[in-house]
Amino acid sequence: MMKTMRNIFLFFVLFLISSSAAMAQQSTLSQDDPSGKLSKMTEKHFSIDVNREAGNQLVLNKYFVSEFDKDGNRVVDQEFDATENLLKKYSYENAEGKCQKLVITDANGKLIRTVIYTYNEKGLLENDQSYDGAGVPEKTFVYKYDDEGLLRENYSYLNAWIIRTKLTPLHRRK
Repeated sequence: MMKTMRNIFLFFVLFLISSSAAMAQQSTLSQDDPSGKLSKMTEKHFSIDVNREAGNQLVLNKYFVSEFDKDGNRVVDQEFDATENLLKKYSYENAEGKCQKLVITDANGKLIRTVIYTYNEKGLLENDQSYDGAGVPEKTFVYKYDDEGLLRENYSYLNAWIIRTKLTPLHRRK
């Protein structure tokens, strides 16, 4: 039994080593604010190429540069490819310490998606609604909490599907 377990373990290790699509991440943080609040963060996404020589196996795929306001709220994320070309920009609108809106644009500033966040009276995220670049509703995420404010359920749906089910008599509730 012990020999079988050792063989399975060795097989698993060899499989992981031989996989050329393994992923790795690295983050760097900077604090410009003397109070210790984060102002900027870079997150790099790598793949591991085991066919390259030792020490040169990490291959940068893309990276993100995130910026935060003086209160620590995320304001902007920029997504770059490995050659430093801007791919997307994520702009956050915050109020009272909560993200109210996310606007995603491509490298040329063309609108890709907008997400609107709604909070309940306790300040907990109730739902978020995404819209495509033309302003057409896409997907809705709904969050349900227990009496103590702990997330107990979340689900998503496509707006077109919900509209169809509301119009189908078999799905109506009284």
